[in-house]
Amino acid sequence: MDFGQGILAAVSKSSNASKELADDGKNILFIDHDSFTIFFNSTKYRLKLSEKAMDTLSQLNEFDVIEFYADDRFRIVYEDCPDGATLFVTNQCNSNCIMCPCSIPSRRQRDTISVNRLCDYLEYMPTDIRHLVITGGEPTLIRKDMFRILQKIRGHFEDFTHYLFLTNGRAFSSQWYLNQFMENAPQNLYFGIPLYGYSAETHDPITQTPGSFAQTVYGLKGLLSYGCNIELRIVVSKLNLAYMDQLASFIGSELRGINRVNIMATEMMGAAARNRELVWVDYAESFKASKQAIQTLMSAGIDVSLYNFPLCKVEPGYWSLCAKSISSYKIRYYDSCQECEVRELCGGVFRSTLALEKMVLTPVKGRGK
Repeated sequence: MDFGQGILAAVSKSSNASKELADDGKNILFIDHDSFTIFFNSTKYRLKLSEKAMDTLSQLNEFDVIEFYADDRFRIVYEDCPDGATLFVTNQCNSNCIMCPCSIPSRRQRDTISVNRLCDYLEYMPTDIRHLVITGGEPTLIRKDMFRILQKIRGHFEDFTHYLFLTNGRAFSSQWYLNQFMENAPQNLYFGIPLYGYSAETHDPITQTPGSFAQTVYGLKGLLSYGCNIELRIVVSKLNLAYMDQLASFIGSELRGINRVNIMATEMMGAAARNRELVWVDYAESFKASKQAIQTLMSAGIDVSLYNFPLCKVEPGYWSLCAKSISSYKIRYYDSCQECEVRELCGGVFRSTLALEKMVLTPVKGRGK
């Protein structure tokens, strides 16, 4: 079997699913207990896999998508899970954020998947998925190829599918790119864009990219002129802790039409871990610095959420703003969290942060007394 760039296959565990996938012309990974068979170009291949690989694959659901390589290697392209599907476009980025959870070498190493392959991934995903995240790196770095992906998305998925496009927004400072992007964009598209300061002097040192503030704000205003749904993402660090309210005021006055602002605690891995002394702020201190900003944003009619904050570090009156935002495979809790009365409501902390930072998480007790 020629693996080439990798063999895409959709998972089947029943004859009905196999027939449906075969009728769509898809390769099939048929899983029957400890037996794993690929139907590739109408030919049957029995796979010999390691025990670890078999254990991982056996937990997949029907219609999940796998990309197989030689030497017992594979990658899960699509998995039916609460976090939704993700289309990872490229690891490269044109900013160099000081608290990025990706490492600097990983962002410098070129790992851009061809647009044809990305369209293949989309073709293999079920048409009725509820959520799809398009992300990177910075996905707009593939420039005009992004329009093909948007066209594929628009033609493949159902009308009820919602999309989150994670970008630094700088590409939309080009009026030509903005116009072409919106011409090809599907409905139900939501943008997630970071903003770390209220001026070039406060934003650009965090992105370590001169001119990024001006491009991001210009891009945001362009998207708002199209009536786009936008959530701004503010990662709280030592570098912007002192001016959170000024940033909130800037958003309320200069970026009217923003739907939501997500105030986020830092994920301590990659560049963030390397720059720990420059960026790390305890959750309680981050929340305290954000309280007035929350009120300012709400007064401007903007919804606010707190991402990546454990409940014990947030005042109870603000718990309703705390989202379970950490991907399920990254969540960790302290041993002391077992005694907490609100553990089931809490989103926990990043496993990387837990491993790097020594902190006290105090269980919430006696709420009913």
